[in-house]
Amino acid sequence: MKNIRELILIVLSSAILILFFVFSINFQKEIEQLKRDNIELQQKIIDFAEKINAAGMEEQKQSGEEEIKIDDVWVSYVDYELGFRIDYPKRDDYGVYQTMKMDNVVFIYDDSDDSVKKDLQKRSGHSFFDKPKGVPFALLTKNVNSDKELTDFIKGRYGDGCGVKEKKASNSPGIYNVSIGPDSGNYEDCFINWAVVIKYSPELKKVSAWDLGQAVNFVLDGEAIDMKIVDSFEFLR
Repeated sequence: MKNIRELILIVLSSAILILFFVFSINFQKEIEQLKRDNIELQQKIIDFAEKINAAGMEEQKQSGEEEIKIDDVWVSYVDYELGFRIDYPKRDDYGVYQTMKMDNVVFIYDDSDDSVKKDLQKRSGHSFFDKPKGVPFALLTKNVNSDKELTDFIKGRYGDGCGVKEKKASNSPGIYNVSIGPDSGNYEDCFINWAVVIKYSPELKKVSAWDLGQAVNFVLDGEAIDMKIVDSFEFLR
């Protein structure tokens, strides 16, 4: 009987050890699965947060503006609301430059002169299109739904006697450089003795215009770079 009891105890002990071993393995598997589930949940939370952040950034971009650094001198100004970008130098041989936006006009101005910024700030809330002292470029951008509205825009800015003289394809696909002249053929009816830039996209239904004036505005390392800036202009798609 003693041997039988000992045998039963051994069998029971072995069975308990086996059950404990199996339970330990299963418990370990459950722990590992919980860890994996937790990691997956954390990753889903991170992915969701990143999507929310990206959506917020995209919404901010669509209604805002930013500057993208190109090198130590050049930046690309991007306006998501008005729908264009243009490269300009943060400095040249004569000044240090910054942008200021008022309604649908973007000024590139000399930031080294405090009086220029103060003068521009007085204009807040108005779509001034003139080019004050210390402001090389003042870009006006508008929506135009047709060639007729483009002509109306030109007449409103440069005079009733002015109209579209030529539309010439630029280096950017779908964007035209527009030159203006008198409708009558008499230049006294549309007298403009300074350089004018008009960029037009029939597809995107936008026009952007600014005056270069009668002299060079930007000089970098002794080289005039006005046209390099002009040629960098693009409407955003």
